[in-house]
Amino acid sequence: MASERIVYSAVAVPGEPDSDGEILTPDEISHAAHAYMRDYRIVDPDHVCALGHCREVGKPVESYITNQPMSVKAFDNTLLEFPKGTWVVGIDVFDDDTFNQIKSGQKRGVSLTAKGADGVIKSRVLIRDLGPEWVARTVSIVDHPAVPKARFFLKGISDKMTEDMEDKTLTNGIDKLVSAIKSLKDKDEVEEEEVVAEEPIKSEEEVAINDDFQQEDENLNFVTHEELFDVRSELMDAVKSLKPSPEDEGKDLKIQELEAEIKELRERVTSTKSKAIPDHYTEPEVTKGYDDERDLYGRVIRK
Repeated sequence: MASERIVYSAVAVPGEPDSDGEILTPDEISHAAHAYMRDYRIVDPDHVCALGHCREVGKPVESYITNQPMSVKAFDNTLLEFPKGTWVVGIDVFDDDTFNQIKSGQKRGVSLTAKGADGVIKSRVLIRDLGPEWVARTVSIVDHPAVPKARFFLKGISDKMTEDMEDKTLTNGIDKLVSAIKSLKDKDEVEEEEVVAEEPIKSEEEVAINDDFQQEDENLNFVTHEELFDVRSELMDAVKSLKPSPEDEGKDLKIQELEAEIKELRERVTSTKSKAIPDHYTEPEVTKGYDDERDLYGRVIRK
């Protein structure tokens, strides 16, 4: 298929110095790219067109200026980062020898051949010496691009992040989440330590009294009617505060849970003795004297 012969490369990268230390602005790059596609569209090997014996080895089938930063992988598997305003071309390489050299890694990228306003093409000249009206006449396939990032990459990789980059991004995201959770946990532990440190020191007598009360509370295991109604009122207020909405699928389940809690509290009250009535009053016994049998109120039981 013809598409298998298409390779991609950045021709010019704004702010990226070339081998001569020259740096192009986004406006210069845009002007050169448009003039090249409109008037020339020549792809030659090693700047031969500037040497007087022009030969074409491919044709540009795509040319665009990036409107946002882009990350790609070069043929040698290195990551290339392009800023906004980078000029990228897609070249259909029809020359067999040149295409084989690209596949083998001998030809690594492209380099532009500039022409000044006088129309003269020179084999070796600085862009700044050509004047403000310079344009790119050819894009040459070369062994060593003048701009280090002007190397070949695959189109499929240029339009999206690579799997390695996705894995790296995911890993970084997980690491940040773990760090955030750990920092919150450390903060809670510090706050808890501060609260504990601020508690007043209790005397042995106060500690003993608190232990007695705690043991007594554990042995009672009951609720009063007043506590039940207080809890019931809170639960009913919570139920009323729920806004009826047909989209709220969890509403019925919440009401069932609240009703189950109320039922459980009622059962605990009915099955537990009230602390307001001592045991010896709820279970009457006959009090016996030394000589006579007496009832609960001390009266002699006559037979």
